[in-house]
Amino acid sequence: MFQPLIGPPRLVALGGASAHEISHSMEAFRLGLRLGADGVQSDARLTADGVVTLCAEPTVGGRFRRRQISELNSAELPEGVSTLADLVQDIGPDSELVLSVANASTVTAVLGTLGDSGFDLGRLWLVSGDLELLEAHRKSGDGVRLVHSVRLAALNRGLEAHAATLRRLGIDGIWVPFDELTAGHVALLHRFTRLVLAHGPQHVRQMEEVLGMGIDALGSGQVERMVDVATDLGIRAR
Repeated sequence: MFQPLIGPPRLVALGGASAHEISHSMEAFRLGLRLGADGVQSDARLTADGVVTLCAEPTVGGRFRRRQISELNSAELPEGVSTLADLVQDIGPDSELVLSVANASTVTAVLGTLGDSGFDLGRLWLVSGDLELLEAHRKSGDGVRLVHSVRLAALNRGLEAHAATLRRLGIDGIWVPFDELTAGHVALLHRFTRLVLAHGPQHVRQMEEVLGMGIDALGSGQVERMVDVATDLGIRAR
């Protein structure tokens, strides 16, 4: 096995334990941590009155009455929609938190919510496909890990040039679908001291292969399976 840059790879419950509970629900987040994940992942979305919700989609509601979260006040949210404030009360001080963010307003609201809770920002990973957004936040110096969400095929200048750009801008790493990665990709990014966070595997063989590349974090909704694979590979103590 190749080695990660930051010690044992973080195992992240993608949308919580979404293989067993409704994705991005509080039940899914709680179950993911109980099953052994190091942290949870979600998409942060802002309501009209500035509350950070955790939803995979930008809309909520029934099939024929869906509405944009950004157009709703928090009191209008349907029952069962998770909020960041609720989550941080549950996850504990040692858990990692991976949040996808789309704009600066959401970043500000996320940091305000976490600051009020006393959450350690060193355990926060902000993920975005907007490189300028990440670059602008790097100047804050708050210790948050910044991760660029990419598809490798979309990198017109190639992965090596992109890794050099990330290092120059102070962006910590990439968030990439697991099935786009090879061990060579991971080694190249590590050569530029950039982290590799892979997401999406469902099956044991897939998890074994991508963890063996030395990635730094893995996100999956199949949390129990992911933890078992990491244990069998010696990444986790039995």
